[in-house]
Amino acid sequence: MDHNASSAQKVNRNGLSAAEFQRRLYNWFENQGLLDELRTHLRQQMTTALRVTSLRPSPSRHLKSRLSPKIQAINMLVAEFLLQQNHHYTLSVFTSEVPLLRSMPEFKKSRIQISAGTDTVGESIPHFHHQDVKDIMEILGLPLDTELGNGIYHQYRDNSENVALLTCILQNTLRALNSKSHTGGNTFPDLNGTGPIKGNENNVKSKDEDSNKESSSTKRLADLYNAEMQEVLYQSRLKSQHIKQLQEEIRRFQDCEVERIRKEEEAKYKKELVGRESQIQADACRREEEITRKLKDAEDRLARQRQDLDDDLQVKEKQLSELATQLQDQRSEVALKLQQVEERAEELKCRESTIEEMKKKEAALLAQKNELDIREQKLHREFERLNSERETLSYMQRTVEENRLQLIEASQSLVHSQSQTSFLHDLQQQCAHLRFELDATRLKLDNLTEQQSQKASHQEISLHHRRSVKMMDKGVQTVLRLLADDVATAGRERVQDQNRALELEVTPSEQQQMDMLPWVQQENQELRRHTQQQCLRIDEL
Repeated sequence: MDHNASSAQKVNRNGLSAAEFQRRLYNWFENQGLLDELRTHLRQQMTTALRVTSLRPSPSRHLKSRLSPKIQAINMLVAEFLLQQNHHYTLSVFTSEVPLLRSMPEFKKSRIQISAGTDTVGESIPHFHHQDVKDIMEILGLPLDTELGNGIYHQYRDNSENVALLTCILQNTLRALNSKSHTGGNTFPDLNGTGPIKGNENNVKSKDEDSNKESSSTKRLADLYNAEMQEVLYQSRLKSQHIKQLQEEIRRFQDCEVERIRKEEEAKYKKELVGRESQIQADACRREEEITRKLKDAEDRLARQRQDLDDDLQVKEKQLSELATQLQDQRSEVALKLQQVEERAEELKCRESTIEEMKKKEAALLAQKNELDIREQKLHREFERLNSERETLSYMQRTVEENRLQLIEASQSLVHSQSQTSFLHDLQQQCAHLRFELDATRLKLDNLTEQQSQKASHQEISLHHRRSVKMMDKGVQTVLRLLADDVATAGRERVQDQNRALELEVTPSEQQQMDMLPWVQQENQELRRHTQQQCLRIDEL
């Protein structure tokens, strides 16, 4: 500190201002960590001063009787962990919350870090004493005579990274748990009877490992003893020369003790090895005899099994030969059946083709039948129409007959009328015209019947229609002939009557006949219209 102050004065003399010097000095304090320590100390003092005030009663009375030793040990481990991690503010708060930590012994500050053969002076590192570590670990159930406790202690005392005791306990505990989960001590018996030999070898290996562990534990205890002695020597404030001499004496004494213990252990292990070798040789001889006996038994079993296998093979060969002949017969039968199946398939194909052709023909016949049904329906409708026309023609024939009778009566009554001649002449012209129209309708009906006669399936219907039309034509022709004959006779009678009318006077009955002529003319016109309509219907047919 004096050196730093003198260096600061030299720097100030070199031309630095007071503010610059103060800033550099503050940065140096901060880099050295002194400011954090001062802040922590002040916080702890403040919390201690506030805790003893009358604002709140101290909880120490209640906590002293309730906290168990295990809880106290855990609190000490947590406090050391916070100190090692430089969590000073958290440590101050934790110390104020746990008043029993005030009675905790101060951590020893070891100024020397021991390396391999050289002693160097370093910074102070707080550590628990050996007895404190032992007490804490015994309270937690990890004594130093166990492997886990010994490993934790050695890691805590030998670490150069300033690791807390709580961290060492957690790391070693996790390592021990992992090693237990991955290792197992089961021995498996051998088929040849060599299982116990392997078990003995495993026992020997485990004993060697135990001896190695014991030697390593003794070595670690010696190193711990040396470290403790060095720490005691440094705390006793002896001179470095005396410390070195004591260290050399301790090292020589330790070497002598180690050599003596090593020789004793070697003699003991040699004796054990001789006994184990003799036991192993006896076990080996016994196992060899058992193996030879088992080999003979196995050879006998193999010979019997070979004989049985040969017999089984001969039986199987006979069975295979029989099966081969059966398979050959079955193959020939299968080939024959395949040929029959192929022939049957060809026949089925031919039948399918014929069936398809028949289906096509049936479809064509069905289509033709449908067409014929449609045509038959049409012809039936036409036949019905022709029947209706025939009825109308018969009706016309009756009306013509009635008109003829009326005309005869009128002609007889109008013998003496001169105008009847001209009327008869007109009537003859009308009859001729009707005959002409009937001839035209007959030609159309002939053409229609000829078209219908071309259909082979409907020949009978067309013949029936033709007969009906011919009969209708014959009836019309007869009617026309009768009309013509009546008109001719009526004309001749009218001529004769005209000659007679000149000689006779007109009577009242003749006057009535003259009055009936307009009515006959009217009916003749109606007949003409009716015939025209019939002609139009025939044209449509």
